[in-house]
Amino acid sequence: MIPETDDFTHEDMKRIAGDPRYKCGQCGGVLNVAWGGAHGIQSHVLRCGKDIEHSTYEERFDSAADKKRRQVKMEQQHGVEKSTALAKYAEKKELAKADAWDVMHIVYPDVPDADLTRAVGICVSFKLNPLMNHLYMVKFKKNTAGKGERPVWVDTWQPILSADATRLMASRSGPVSYGVEDTPHAMSKEEQLARFGKADDDRLWVIYKVQDPKSGAIATGFGFWLNSDSVRGADLGNSAFNMASKRAEIQAVKKLRPSELPENIRTMDTEELNAALDDADGTVEGSFTEAPTDPELPPGDAAEEPADTAADDEIPQQPELGQEPPQEKDETPLTPEQVVTVKGYFSPEVDGKVVFDASLFSQFANADRNWQIRKLPTMKKWQLDEIVAAFAK
Repeated sequence: MIPETDDFTHEDMKRIAGDPRYKCGQCGGVLNVAWGGAHGIQSHVLRCGKDIEHSTYEERFDSAADKKRRQVKMEQQHGVEKSTALAKYAEKKELAKADAWDVMHIVYPDVPDADLTRAVGICVSFKLNPLMNHLYMVKFKKNTAGKGERPVWVDTWQPILSADATRLMASRSGPVSYGVEDTPHAMSKEEQLARFGKADDDRLWVIYKVQDPKSGAIATGFGFWLNSDSVRGADLGNSAFNMASKRAEIQAVKKLRPSELPENIRTMDTEELNAALDDADGTVEGSFTEAPTDPELPPGDAAEEPADTAADDEIPQQPELGQEPPQEKDETPLTPEQVVTVKGYFSPEVDGKVVFDASLFSQFANADRNWQIRKLPTMKKWQLDEIVAAFAK
């Protein structure tokens, strides 16, 4: 069941249930609208006619015209030959292990099996299909040099979940209400001071809350967008607030349903991930990574009861339980000589020449640490200290 919210009204439900193109996203069953009182939900619900526990819907491609559009889209993404081979898997809600391997080999022929193994396991265990934009393989760079040696960077591939997949997996243990308690909303400076200990003038921070309507448990997520970053699709209504909200939503869902989601897998909004892949030619750099607001919570803190707001203060800027408070960081800007030092750590030898590789720096500073550096002279002394310490290990 999907309960009624401010963003998903009774009229929305009636429109979807009355449109034959929309079916249950988990079994393809017919959708209908009912009152949720018998199940402890005091609102209308959109429900699956086969199983009331199902809580997603999607537009199904049933007509010949719809199937043709789906085929054209696949051909644009993967080419005619690959699309023909993938057609038999395109509508499957679940993939057997052999099918998952077949899909991954066709879509990602250049990715080593060693890197695909985890992705295949996630698809099978969590009932995901890469052809439905649930999961992507993204190339990162990894330093394999020893302590004190010049960096040696190699390509490595990692599975990335889409926000759509996160919602799907979270729904399998029951409905989720999104955007409760007047969220999402931009955090005021007072809210930032109360939760983070300081106000952030460089980022737009958004708070987002999700709720289990059966238990009443609420989980809170935080997401940001750099004020200096442009937003793809702004001419179509997209905004920095939308992007920060999506990041916050992802974190909140992970807190509410941690047992339903794979551990230690990055999650990105689908639009943001597609933009990253388009712009970076398959290699995602720092400006496209998930906001660093997803700490590992102690057992029992994944979702708080409505009367308990302690858990939603869990953010990376705060120390974990038992840790010492963080030391003050040296915010002194780098000198020109120190900028040269930074470049030296990310300058591999190419054809006998030592050349600064901006993508290696972006992987280290932005993708792995979310420093969001656009120009090296804007770096601070504490960031140089961290680079030196990392390469000294």
